[in-house]
Amino acid sequence: TTVPAVLAVDAEKGFALYQWIHGEAISNPVDDDIEAALDFIESLKKLTGAAAGENLPEASEACLSGAELVRQLDARFAALQGVASQDPQLSGFLGQAFAPTLIAAKAWAQDGYRRAGVDFALDISPDQRTLSPSDFGFHNALRAADGDIVFVDFEYFGWDDPVKITADFLLHPAMALSSAHKSRFSEGAAIIFADDIFYAERLRLLFPLYGLRWCLIILNEFLDEKWSRRRFAESELTQDQAKQRQLKKAYTMINAVQTGLEREKK
Repeated sequence: TTVPAVLAVDAEKGFALYQWIHGEAISNPVDDDIEAALDFIESLKKLTGAAAGENLPEASEACLSGAELVRQLDARFAALQGVASQDPQLSGFLGQAFAPTLIAAKAWAQDGYRRAGVDFALDISPDQRTLSPSDFGFHNALRAADGDIVFVDFEYFGWDDPVKITADFLLHPAMALSSAHKSRFSEGAAIIFADDIFYAERLRLLFPLYGLRWCLIILNEFLDEKWSRRRFAESELTQDQAKQRQLKKAYTMINAVQTGLEREKK
């Protein structure tokens, strides 16, 4: 009931008609909004046993193992390295800030998996997975006239590791969450997924890698094919202006990753 209602579907032609949501963007979440987000992922968790879910695919860029997360990181890193020779600032970020942090975060996560007796390359079992929007947060939600939150945009929906939902919600640069809201969401998610005994440790070990993944997503403006789509949404910015803005955000993100990683190592 917290998503747009389906009004009509033509499966043969590939069309669907959904309810129009009259609402406003959620720029400053309040306590009740965090509870609404938790209620939503708890609802998805409860639906994981539904028979219809068996036919659903994996979520877009699902990360069902630590190794898959690293593979996606390496692929994004390689794509940006391919254009870094044309931009000294990007080259400096990737070589001096990102690469050493990636090596450290990989080693720390892999060592943690070994100590826990878990295979870093092995996918989590089906009973550990949950249904996921894959791009979950208040950037994909509207506040309706009655104050309720409606979550929208599910084109990436499918099965994924609940750790990815939690990490992405906490790290997404489009959301301004307070420390208290982040703590509440983390605590609530830990309760929802408590039946997975490795959830909390998996989140702790992979969180720095998810932060690095977001560093690379932030830098998509350096890739021409990504910029060609972005410019329609932000036509007032030139690509060079967007690059400078995103590079600043990437440094902020990687500084937080480095600080967190050092704190965890102590």
